[in-house]
Amino acid sequence: KVLTQGKFAIKIALIQLPLLVIGGMVLGPALGFGFVQSIALGAIISGSSTAVVLAVLKTKDILTSEQVELLILITIMEDIGQVIILSMITPMLAGSSMDVNDLAVMIISIVAFMLVSIFLGLKFIPRIVNWVSDNVSSEVLIVFCVGLAFGMALLSTFVGLSMAIGAFLMGMIIAACRKSREINHDIGPMKDLFMAMFFISVGMEISVNTLVDNIGMIVAIYLVFAILKSSTVFLGYWVGNQDGRTGFLSAVGLVAMGEFAFIIAKEALDFGVVNESFYTSVIGAALLSMIMLPFLTRYSDRIWDKSVEKCPDWLNR
Repeated sequence: KVLTQGKFAIKIALIQLPLLVIGGMVLGPALGFGFVQSIALGAIISGSSTAVVLAVLKTKDILTSEQVELLILITIMEDIGQVIILSMITPMLAGSSMDVNDLAVMIISIVAFMLVSIFLGLKFIPRIVNWVSDNVSSEVLIVFCVGLAFGMALLSTFVGLSMAIGAFLMGMIIAACRKSREINHDIGPMKDLFMAMFFISVGMEISVNTLVDNIGMIVAIYLVFAILKSSTVFLGYWVGNQDGRTGFLSAVGLVAMGEFAFIIAKEALDFGVVNESFYTSVIGAALLSMIMLPFLTRYSDRIWDKSVEKCPDWLNR
């Protein structure tokens, strides 16, 4: 998929991710946030939920299967981008001041770490995992692979990056192993357990009362996310010379805040950059986006058709 559609997906990600981060930095002060909080807001709203987007669009007939696959590939590129963004802003969240030179060094470090990890990992790890899979039980193989993921996450923290980038890279490397499908299947229950623990921990940070108290901020963050996400994705499709209707429907289909929003918000909360109100508002906005997505996609084709009728002819060209 990366070879066939990857260039366009990367183009979309490269257009929208920086614009969303900049949008958060520009609009954050209007919502009462400081500079670092605004950067965190931009990072939070930069991604979409792969699981929610896939689940919703599978039940709709507004896009073809190929177009839905392209959207999923875009969300994966967003995940990669958010991992990199999280690694870049982690020092800021920790209170370290960064100038242009420090930022350049951070970007170079991330790229170098990813390239070296992928090159050396693909050279050695699949062979090791293949040997282990041929000589031990499946249970030991699963524990070994999870251990590799934790080890790579630990290594990424040693070089000053987010642990998410290390785990993500090891997942890519293990996917190249001979028994990757079996590993992916067998690791499912463990993944579900970790996911449940994560979302339970997220839920325990908030209460219904705090959601009600911050309803205005929740709606405001959702509107910022929905408008910026849909407009930047549509811009990416327009730059890519894609059909306007497809671009609009695809842009609306991505208006569901990604799981990395929880991770980045929790990271900011743990570092004391944001307060409970900010964290609760982000969680509420993410939930609101997931609730609203089915309704938006249901009427997106009608909205596009009505917009085309109302637009001047020169603009439609």
